[in-house]
Amino acid sequence: NNNNNNNNNANSIRDQCTTILLPRMTDKAQSVRLAAIHACGAIDQQQQHEVQEALLWSLAHDPSVSNRCAALHSINNVTAAITTDGTATADSSTLDHIIARLRDVKVKVRLAAVEKIMDFAMMTTMTPHQCATIVRAGLMTNRCKETSDAITVLLCTRWIKQAKYDPLILLNHLNPSIYEQECETVIQTLLKVANESTTTV
Repeated sequence: NNNNNNNNNANSIRDQCTTILLPRMTDKAQSVRLAAIHACGAIDQQQQHEVQEALLWSLAHDPSVSNRCAALHSINNVTAAITTDGTATADSSTLDHIIARLRDVKVKVRLAAVEKIMDFAMMTTMTPHQCATIVRAGLMTNRCKETSDAITVLLCTRWIKQAKYDPLILLNHLNPSIYEQECETVIQTLLKVANESTTTV
């Protein structure tokens, strides 16, 4: 009975927090929205799906760069599975929203999106389409060197490691029969970085 009461109390508190926070996510004042976004990061979004939905809305539509970046950081790993090596992997739907920010109009948001992807999205748990979208956004456009550099780091430190440093494993996951250009870009990037490292040494 005590456990049931404790659970009921915890649920009641979560509900009250959600009721208070959600209206603040669309407040006219940027600072109020920002504070609400930060607060939402401490809420178990698996239990409170409407909180994550509000964060995803802020991520896509809040006019403030700071708020969109904060929304990225506040989307926690509650909808994620924990892999055997302790890495949290985002569910596919949430990850799609994060990947979409790689095309944000502001570089600060784009870089925050790369950081978020590196935090809880293993290449091996992403779909080939998601991987290809990341490659296109970061390596097949000349709009932003900062974004390109960040995706290069993602590719050359995380993805290749998750592929056991075997480019063939990496390419097979990317599905070259469908994403031929993206795979060519990946190989070119890996070779470029390898050549630069050799030259530096």
